[in-house]
Amino acid sequence: MIPYVNFNTQEQENEVLEVIRKHLSNDGAGSCIVKNRAVQAESFMLFLHLKLAQSFTFSRVGTEKVPFDLVSDRGADDHGTKGTIISATNQAFPLHTDCSYLDKPAEVVSLYCLENSCSGGESLLLNINDLIPTLNNDYLGFLKSQKFRVHSKEFPILEETDNHFSIRFSEHEIMESYKEDDYELVKRELEQFLRLLSSSPLVQKVKLEKNDCLLVNNRTCLHGRNAFEANSDRIFLRSRQYWRKS
Repeated sequence: MIPYVNFNTQEQENEVLEVIRKHLSNDGAGSCIVKNRAVQAESFMLFLHLKLAQSFTFSRVGTEKVPFDLVSDRGADDHGTKGTIISATNQAFPLHTDCSYLDKPAEVVSLYCLENSCSGGESLLLNINDLIPTLNNDYLGFLKSQKFRVHSKEFPILEETDNHFSIRFSEHEIMESYKEDDYELVKRELEQFLRLLSSSPLVQKVKLEKNDCLLVNNRTCLHGRNAFEANSDRIFLRSRQYWRKS
């Protein structure tokens, strides 16, 4: 089950931080949901930035620079074409990790729900360490050794360190990185992994409510979302972050 954390008063700050770190640790669930009743949404995201994990996602609200950006359906209808920003559509966003093209991907992704869709839009979560025991050794070895291009660099999908696995994976970013002559080969190589992700009973699904903040360990946990109705008022604050030393 997805762990929940209640944040009812500002006096709980240290306690909440400790619980989040535990759930997002490499040995933890890889995700948790904070139910915030203590401060405004922007203040909560600033609190995470200052005390938990430093954001490298910034935008402007009026004249202020803030450590998050807005994610909403901007009515894009070109899902699946090169250059599409899937998070700006209302279409399904398959399981992935953020910033897979960086040498050091985001370690934490925070998604704060200001308003969710009326139908659909459920968040999807899968800790890769839960999936590993279902893979045979040959395919596990392939995912650890085979490098895939993401933009101009190449990385394996899985890495093993100290008896746990981390993952960097975005089907969309990988497939955008290949020219037509390599496209079909790479698509076939990823086919089995994509089937595993789409059919795994280990995938957890949750519909975030207003003032819920989903936090994800972006190195151990894949996340995604179901499609939702067009022209929805769905809007989230999103931050991509690196851990602060506690």
